[in-house]
Amino acid sequence: MSAWFFAVSVAAASGCAALGLSAWLAGRWQGPAPLTRLAERGFFSVRGTGVPRWFRFVASWPWPVGDRQEERAALLLARAGLDRYLEPRFAPDWVARLRGLAGAVGAAMLGATALYLGVRLTLPLFAVLGLVVGRQAAWWFLERYGAARQARVVGGLPDWLENIALAARGGLSLRQCLEVANAVGDGALVEDTRQAMARVRAGQPLREALLELARRYTAPELGVAVRSLIEAEHRGMPVAETAEDQVQLLRELANRHRQRRIDALPFWLSLITILLLLPPVFVVTLLPNVLTFLQVYR
Repeated sequence: MSAWFFAVSVAAASGCAALGLSAWLAGRWQGPAPLTRLAERGFFSVRGTGVPRWFRFVASWPWPVGDRQEERAALLLARAGLDRYLEPRFAPDWVARLRGLAGAVGAAMLGATALYLGVRLTLPLFAVLGLVVGRQAAWWFLERYGAARQARVVGGLPDWLENIALAARGGLSLRQCLEVANAVGDGALVEDTRQAMARVRAGQPLREALLELARRYTAPELGVAVRSLIEAEHRGMPVAETAEDQVQLLRELANRHRQRRIDALPFWLSLITILLLLPPVFVVTLLPNVLTFLQVYR
């Protein structure tokens, strides 16, 4: 037990040393989050209520790993819904700390594995490999986190449009309809719309705020629905009918997608049946003949 603890400690120390060296080099090369700039302004503070503990832990990680992908970091944080916990200018720094933490964990794990396997000469190589893999895994984590939230956004789109249509039936404008939908609805899409309307109240045009919301996600359903509402408001078309048409379109597309999955089900069931039944059948039918042939051959 003591040997294993010593191995883990040594691996963690080597990983942190490699991580600190890479972060120092990133600062010297003027990445988006140099250590000197971070030291001058201190650790950024997390804002908002209900902030997850793991988010605060990442924010307090002392060794960030900088790169030149600030736009990607801001987009992935916004898509994951984590941008509401930070000021926009601190988003790249938080991602840099997440990559630094993931790199340290990867270096420690692979370094401990190298010590456990007894290949101590390749310990630095394993630590560097774990550092690289961990840093790339941070991007993968943010992308998967954002994809899961995007699915929730698309799932809540019909209800959101229905609330807008009901409000528009009462003679309200698009901005007022969005305020009503934000007040009575919930979910990931409503949270994003509340942030967009907060920017509108601060002076940003409604069209730009909604287009930023649509560009945040890669789902075409959200972009089509938002642009349809904007055009309806701009051209004087009925917002209620436009929202209802979008709801009907979304439900028809969902039913068609569901029907395609049902139609493909017999093929996959047949494939599973073949893979599960044919090997035993071949064994039962061919094995006696093979054994008889071997006996005659001998």
